[in-house]
Amino acid sequence: MRHIEISGEGETTLPMFRPYLQKILQTASTLGIHVTIFTNGSLLDRKLLQLLCEYDVSLILSIKYFDAKKYNQNVGRRMFDVIYKNIQFVEEVFSHTDIVDGCHIYNF
Repeated sequence: MRHIEISGEGETTLPMFRPYLQKILQTASTLGIHVTIFTNGSLLDRKLLQLLCEYDVSLILSIKYFDAKKYNQNVGRRMFDVIYKNIQFVEEVFSHTDIVDGCHIYNF
């Protein structure tokens, strides 16, 4: 196995799952297995994002609408602002530049 995908019908980054998530990431890293996590982005925070970045996790944000009014009407509770803020956290934590064979590689 070379890859694990963590997704589902519920939010994968719920605080109650985080100790298990950390253990999965540690074990996968030790075994050389890459991890991809699907999330709606509502519960992302700096601590979690730094953990995901540390283990080189691919993060997929599943956002139904990128229009604030439509998103809030369908998801509710002014969640678009939360999601947008968390996208900015993702960009801040995950964005870095590597140089490979003289070429700049930008990760976002």
